[in-house]
Amino acid sequence: TDSFTAQFIETLTSPGGVPRQRSGKVAYRKPGMIRWEFGPPQPETLVADGTTLYDYDPGLNQVVEMSERSAFKNRTAAAFILGAGDLERDFDGQMVSDGTTEELAKLILTPKDGGAKIELGVDSKTPNITRLHTADSLGNATDLQFSDIQRNVTLPKSMFTFTVPAGADIVRPAGPQ
Repeated sequence: TDSFTAQFIETLTSPGGVPRQRSGKVAYRKPGMIRWEFGPPQPETLVADGTTLYDYDPGLNQVVEMSERSAFKNRTAAAFILGAGDLERDFDGQMVSDGTTEELAKLILTPKDGGAKIELGVDSKTPNITRLHTADSLGNATDLQFSDIQRNVTLPKSMFTFTVPAGADIVRPAGPQ
């Protein structure tokens, strides 16, 4: 898949916390370009242009700008999500059956260099990833459900160009970029 668009629902959970859910649209284009548009009640835009990641919070009128390399704690998982990795080289994969449905195949990817596993739900009739689940060592988890998936669509590079809104504060985290 060189590009795709989809609708998504994201559920964030943390130990002892109340699950938080939000939804929106995602667009992806190789190599390393992705745009997440989160809708109300907490709008947010994340854009990766292949080099830099921008996270815009319109409620704060603030943009966090950092290199894609420093944005992800687990480089292998980031490479997979951004389409720059190699499944066979970077992961040990295991198909798992939960016995509930034959329509969704479950694939668990374990990074060979350590780090959090990635659990994928793959539509058995298409190669579409319809679920993605990750969790960190503290028990914080992200679950993404994708729908209306359109693969190998033409997406202009301009879709992955971010322009800082007028008057927005720009935050650049300290440390290596």
